Amino acid sequence: MMRLRILIGTLLIFLLCSFSLNNPHEGLRILKEVFKKSKTVKSLRLTIIMKERVDNDFVCKKSDFKVVYRPHKIYLKQEYPNKNLEVLYVEGQNENKALVSTKSFPWAVLKLDPIGNFMRRGQHQSIFKSGFDFFVSALENICNKYDRDLDSMLEYDGEVNYAGIDCYKIDVNNTHFSYLPYKVVSGENMESISGKLNVSDYMIFEKNPKIKTYDNLKPGTLLVVPSDYAKEITIYIDKLKMIPVGLKIFDDQGLFEEYTFVDVTLDPVFTVQDFDRNNPDYGFH
Repeated sequence: MMRLRILIGTLLIFLLCSFSLNNPHEGLRILKEVFKKSKTVKSLRLTIIMKERVDNDFVCKKSDFKVVYRPHKIYLKQEYPNKNLEVLYVEGQNENKALVSTKSFPWAVLKLDPIGNFMRRGQHQSIFKSGFDFFVSALENICNKYDRDLDSMLEYDGEVNYAGIDCYKIDVNNTHFSYLPYKVVSGENMESISGKLNVSDYMIFEKNPKIKTYDNLKPGTLLVVPSDYAKEITIYIDKLKMIPVGLKIFDDQGLFEEYTFVDVTLDPVFTVQDFDRNNPDYGFH
């Protein structure tokens, strides 16, 4: 009798643990907290380690960012592969162009369109998607769009350690992911289309090889666009801050991109110098 009670008790504990780890409702509850938290963030200081699939190969980069969302201000300094690369963008200044310094040939500070081909070359995201807010918004769009199917789409994997941080791990399996036709309307470019549809503009660019530019699309052009940002997403969420610290994103070909957010400071107080080209610590003078 005692052995039977022990066996039944062990079985109940196992079933309760299994239910907890595979409970999509718990995963959704956590994600909703992340969605809510992300909307309150006004500025960020962080380092992003990225791995992006470009031309069927993976490009790895590590960059430090300072970001203010309204008005938009961005400072980027790359640690690798180009240690000298710096980018500064301040909404309303420099004709809304980004200042780019590489401290190499042509030995000048360049003034470039932030969504133009030159700045977008070899990377998935424009500087306007620095941080994690766009990814969170895209994930929220998937959850809202397919809310009736979330029980089968979400998998809560419990608590794990990611990049030295105690995290919640959640997998999203988007069985609805597909590609759809889209007609460009006047004034649209890849950046505005991706924001409108909550998808990756690089994925659009990749699926439409006849399109050679991000910023100059002719009205009436027919594109093939992804239905959603990803087919699968694995997200690691900081238990204390309730923000993403890791993202693994998959399309129909496999791993599409991977991001790790480290040394994240939410709503830091920046000074005027933080976004001033004359800052003596910067290379724009």
